[in-house]
Amino acid sequence: MGLLEKAKVELAMAGLLSEAGDFYGGSTGRAVLELLEVFVEQGHSGGSAPGVIEIFSKLANHETLGPLTGRDEEWGPAEDWSGDDPTQQNLRDSRLFRHSDGRVTCNRAIVKRCPDGQQWSGPLYLTKEDAIADVNRLSSGQEIKGFPFTPKTFYIDVIEEEVKPDDWIMWCKDPSQLDAVWEHYKKPEFLNPIN
Repeated sequence: MGLLEKAKVELAMAGLLSEAGDFYGGSTGRAVLELLEVFVEQGHSGGSAPGVIEIFSKLANHETLGPLTGRDEEWGPAEDWSGDDPTQQNLRDSRLFRHSDGRVTCNRAIVKRCPDGQQWSGPLYLTKEDAIADVNRLSSGQEIKGFPFTPKTFYIDVIEEEVKPDDWIMWCKDPSQLDAVWEHYKKPEFLNPIN
């Protein structure tokens, strides 16, 4: 069975070719088949296919093919969204922002992962006491160390507790998970011990 025939069987079994089984009325399966038809028409071998698939997947997911350089041509125009800090968004990776003071931060550097698997951006507290007092919190966006730079998201396990109806606090389950973050991003001053 060839690639297209196998794909049609798999898509049909997954319900992606029917209006009822696909949340896009069957168009998801048809779109995948169109892409596969082009791929088959190009005649890729076992040697070229994996590389083409990897590159296509990265580009289709808005990922870069190499590290960001930080050169001026990678940045959009300065905009003042907050009213006090004109920033430039990176044109190659929209998660990065260059601030007026020269710092560059990467959104979604830290993502909280709850015990049920849900993921959240937003502040991460180190301890339950920090969460209650609203101190020692880490932003989801972190400052990069420099260029060249490849953005990376770190998923940090949290403990969550409902303190009032529909009011939850979350704090870091294992602070040692943050060690990997600080290998990639600048460690905030409040986490550095005072000598």
